[in-house]
Amino acid sequence: MSSPNMFDTIKFIIEGCSLSDYPSLGNKRGRINLITEEVYSQYSFHNNFCLRNTKKGITVSGSLNKYYHGNNLKIIQPDEIEIAVNAIIDNLDLHGVPLILRRIDIGVNVPLDHPVELYTSNLLELPRYDWNAYNNYQTVSFRTNRVTVQFYDKLAEMKKKREQINVEDRNILRFEIQYKNRLKQEYEFEPTIRSLCDPNFINQNLEKLFDTYMKIRKTNILQTNSFESKTKKDFMDSIFLSGLKSRGAESWLNELELISDNWPDKQKSRAKSKILDTVNQFGTQKNSTLMEELDDKINEAINNYGK
Repeated sequence: MSSPNMFDTIKFIIEGCSLSDYPSLGNKRGRINLITEEVYSQYSFHNNFCLRNTKKGITVSGSLNKYYHGNNLKIIQPDEIEIAVNAIIDNLDLHGVPLILRRIDIGVNVPLDHPVELYTSNLLELPRYDWNAYNNYQTVSFRTNRVTVQFYDKLAEMKKKREQINVEDRNILRFEIQYKNRLKQEYEFEPTIRSLCDPNFINQNLEKLFDTYMKIRKTNILQTNSFESKTKKDFMDSIFLSGLKSRGAESWLNELELISDNWPDKQKSRAKSKILDTVNQFGTQKNSTLMEELDDKINEAINNYGK
């Protein structure tokens, strides 16, 4: 079942102070200028949160979901958000201190029936955002100077970070919105870490997830009966396209995963790129089914959160 993590990475600031003002923040570390021997960057850790001195105060950043559950695959429910927030405030002795948010990541993990790349390759445009794709569509992102919308293979990311994976699903898509600055402009007020516990704030972010996803333009089914073979390459492409249409691109991608364990990485990458590029260029009847599946699962996750 699809499930939102809701709040994942957060960053807040303790204004007008430094780590030396808070003995409760644990052992301090620092980067030292080897010539002047001056400590120019002091930082500390609390669980998975990093605390760092800045000109404006101490910034505290990390994954709220990982802080509570130990990983960010599990769901953090509204009552658990409040427990996690209270634990951070208690353990760092931050009672009565205004803790202003400077970053919020919200998102959903979606188990899919087929490889993640086949879905992300159909996400084409989000108005006023710059589009980028990486690692054969393992990641597709839409960016502005203050917001990043990302779709990526969650398990591939965890493997890259050498994190333990304890799930049966082979294909998990992470859909995430990162609000990295100017949160007051985004929310029309200045949210604090306590705002994360507010049901109205939670609902506001669920609406942002839904509205943003619905604005994304996806691949339409394209007609291929006008395709004409004028060159040898055209002729070979038409044969390749016929194979995709007969079985569906996702079926070929699944088979590629099964038979390519011992292939050189470059050969496997080229085969996957050929399938995905052909899907993007010509489209297949399977695309609408895949997008309907993704629509349904993202909507399900958003609508069922906290219930």
